Order: sequence, then C-alpha cells, then structure tokens
Amino acid sequence: MRQLKKLKKSRFFILFSSILFIGLFFTSVMPFNAVAAFEPDVEPRATNVVLLDLTSGEIIYERESELPIQPGSLSKIMTALVVLDNITDLKLQYVVPTDALKNGGTFREGEHLSVEDLMAALVIASSNDAAITLAMNVFEGGMSEFLDKMNEKAIELGANNTVFMNPTGFDAAADGQTTTLSDMALITKAAIDNPKYMELCDKEDFRIMPTNKSTKGYNLKTKNMIITRGSTYFYEHAIGINTGRTSLAGYTLAVVGVQPQGSRTYLCLISGGTESTEGNKTTLNYYTDAKNLFDWIFTFSDVKVVDSGKTVTTDKIEILSVQTTEDLILSTETGLYAFLPTKIKDTNGLRAFDPATDIDFIITGIDGESLPESVEAPVKKGDVYGRITYSYNGKVLGTVNLVAIKDVEKSPMKSMLDKVSDFFKSTVVKVFIIIVVSVVMLYLMAVLLLNYLKYQKRKKRNY
Repeated sequence: MRQLKKLKKSRFFILFSSILFIGLFFTSVMPFNAVAAFEPDVEPRATNVVLLDLTSGEIIYERESELPIQPGSLSKIMTALVVLDNITDLKLQYVVPTDALKNGGTFREGEHLSVEDLMAALVIASSNDAAITLAMNVFEGGMSEFLDKMNEKAIELGANNTVFMNPTGFDAAADGQTTTLSDMALITKAAIDNPKYMELCDKEDFRIMPTNKSTKGYNLKTKNMIITRGSTYFYEHAIGINTGRTSLAGYTLAVVGVQPQGSRTYLCLISGGTESTEGNKTTLNYYTDAKNLFDWIFTFSDVKVVDSGKTVTTDKIEILSVQTTEDLILSTETGLYAFLPTKIKDTNGLRAFDPATDIDFIITGIDGESLPESVEAPVKKGDVYGRITYSYNGKVLGTVNLVAIKDVEKSPMKSMLDKVSDFFKSTVVKVFIIIVVSVVMLYLMAVLLLNYLKYQKRKKRNY
C-alpha cells in the first residue's frame, strides 16, 4: 500500500508540474497546436480521437477532432468544472430532487448529500442523478442558470463549437447540443488544472457514509476500467478521467497517461468508441485504443536533430574585398533537439527513425528569402548570414541560425579595386561615359569638318 501511495503521489507530482509549466506559457483560451505529424503504430478504431501533449500543448495525433459530435458522458467534465469553480465549501449539503431520478440513479429522493459526496458520485461512478442534483442546487436559478454557466465557461475556454443542453451528456442533438473533440480537449485541460478534480478522477472507489435515506451509506466504484486494478483493460500509467456511452456519442473516454521514467503527460480523448465480439468474448476497443496510443507515444524521446557548429553545405557565397578568392562557409549557431518517435511506419512496416534521412530542412537568408550570392568583407566569426529550418511530415521542429565559421579580413587594395570596378559597372556611370564619348566624337567630327572646309577654301584661292 505504501508503494502504491508513493506511485500515485509521484504521478500527481509529474502531472501537476507539467500543468504548471503549461500555465506559464499558454492561456486557457489559447487553441492547441493542431499540426499532427505522426501516425501511431496501431490505428485506433474509434471515430474521433485526440492525443494531446499536456507538457507542450501540442496535438500529437487526431482523427476527426473538429467533427460535430454529441458529448455523451464527457459533459460531466464540464459539470464538475462549473461546480468546483463556484462552490468552495464541499461539505455543503444538497437534497436529491425528484427530477434527478427520472432515469434511475444511485441515490434516493430527498436524500441529503454533501457536495463532495455528489462530486465523487459524478466523477468516479459517472452518476447521472448526482449531476442533476448538483446542477439544480448550485445556483439560485437552478438547472437553467447552471446550463448557462456551462455554456459561458465553454466560450471562456475557447470551446466555441460547443453547446450543452444538460449536465449529464444525454443525447440532445435535436435541442442543439453539440461539441467537438478538440473543444472537449480545451474543457478537459481546464478540469485537469483543478487538483480536487484530479484527486477524485484517480480513485477506484469512494465511501459515502450513512445518510438520512441510507443506513449503510454507499460504496461507489469507478466505471472506468482503464484505472481499475484487475481489469483486462487496466493500464498502470493512466489517471482518470471519464467514460460512458450514449446512442449518438457511442463509447467515450477521457484519460491521462503519465510517461514512465519521464516528465511528460498526455491526454487521450475518444468519442465514437467501438466494441467487437468474437465468440463469447466482447472487447471494448476504445480502452485498447487509448492503451495503444500511450504505448506508442511513450516511445518518443528527445532526438538530436543537429549539433552546434555543424558545417552546412550551401550554394557558393563569394566573399568580396579579399586578397585571394574565398567563399563563405556557414555552420549552425546552436544545436537542436526535438521530441520524435523512435520508430515510424513506412511501406515495409515499422523501422527505426533516422534523423539523417527522415528530417527535412530548408535554408534561407536572414530575410527569409534566398542566401546572398556574395558578402562584403570583413566577415566576423559568429556573424549570422542565414537560417536553417528543420521539419518532419510538415511539422516544424525548429530553426537555427547559420553563422560564419571564421574571421575573414578585408584587403584595402582589393577593396579599392572592387569599388572602382563597381563604379564603372554602374548604369549611371555607363550612361555618363556614353554621353561623354558621344560629345567627344561629335567634337572631333566637327573639328575635322571645319579643317576640311578650310582646306577646300585655301585650295580654291591657289587656283
């Protein structure tokens, strides 16, 4: 038990350290980077999938994440978020209303339960009656005001394609309820930021003490088998968050994966999850989808893209105003690492990732255009003359400055000769020379003509 508690504390430390890091660089309404350059080893079977790197805010993999869907049980993440945003006293008691039990439920009408107990039922057991009880009691305006707050929170988080019509996730497409998995990623990320929410998410069970309607109380059990020890789908690196099923949403799942022996955490969201049956065995593929995605992303590591000081081959760049002909040689100013897979798929199946052949690069000048054809001496070691941008499958990995590898001094005589040469190559000078030559030629022609006329005049006199 002590080892288990240590493991959980370690996982939470990694998770919330990562989230704190993100908070310094991302606002809650900032959209995630949706350039997904990677393809997993095993293709998920679910209709909609998002795998989000909580450390960088980058979507590593997505499928139909912008497609309108019914949120299903994922709605309860927003329900919990609104409650925790507005209620600080979790010991506050609410009464279970009749409306909460229209579709069955865990509790009894008129039962007195604390907000903490109701939140535990909502998060751990995915209790619909807990969701409705909370929604009808948190605000004076009851359910209507609670739904307004859910939708206001969605807009606040940048989930602009989301409308909630109930706190449970019951299908309500006809009433305008809708979301996208990328919107749910924003909402879930906000919930993950709340320590109380994540504390509940990682519990397999929860004990509610006896109430005014139950002398025995309740032993709540999670419905999320990916965090249930002994389950076929148990995954030791998973935390929470939510799972459920409706007719239109299919199976849904939200789960955090903590990289073993690493500092990165990931959020996997699934909608339209499937099951398959072979003989008497039914397999819940959405759990397998999440486990496969985590196993795949956990093989990623920081790969060296380029060393600092690496000479880069470019087109010839002549250095002007030097004693002897010399070309500018450039190297990388700094090194670059990128978070990349150790294995990738090609036409022959899986193979080792090779940075030398799998990473593309583009060389440009400082202005983003081509490198110059020539530069003027003197050249100082470390002077920036260009940039090299590395990418993989259209995803930019980083840009590094290209700098001169050595000093090149300027030759005074060569400089003067170059300036004279440049002077005479100037269009203005060329036009001026043409004009001068033309004037001189006209002058000479006039002198010759005048002398010829004088000669003819003298010749007539002599006769």
